[in-house]
Amino acid sequence: MPAVADILSQLREHSTPAGKSGMQRFGIDTTHALGVSIPVLRGIAKKIKKDHALALALWGTGIHEARILLP
Repeated sequence: MPAVADILSQLREHSTPAGKSGMQRFGIDTTHALGVSIPVLRGIAKKIKKDHALALALWGTGIHEARILLP
């Protein structure tokens, strides 16, 4: 199981100000968002696979992209 810190660092690597402003256009609250695109999130999720314990840990971070990363 990948560590939450590793996943968050991957998300931060792919975050962009343009992605964050794009999220605002769709009405997403970007207070706790990084600005990672959905295709990038799908690629990361595909590598991680499903893991309920990891999903709960990611949800606890409060970061928008981490919360939607795993089902």
